[in-house]
Amino acid sequence: MAKDNMASTMANTGRTETMIPQDNRQEAVEMLDFLGTLGDSEEKEMLAFLRGVQFGKRMGAGTAVAG
Repeated sequence: MAKDNMASTMANTGRTETMIPQDNRQEAVEMLDFLGTLGDSEEKEMLAFLRGVQFGKRMGAGTAVAG
């Protein structure tokens, strides 16, 4: 029941949460701090860049998909 409540709350606020391994916590904190400094258009540009990196990585692995 609490899980459904949390999902509903996150959906209503437009916020998502991701669980990460403890050893990556510092990098995640630094990335979130950095993202907090970006304006809306900069954030969109960063997301497009990261999607491009992800696509390129998949291409290198031979698993790229359109989407």
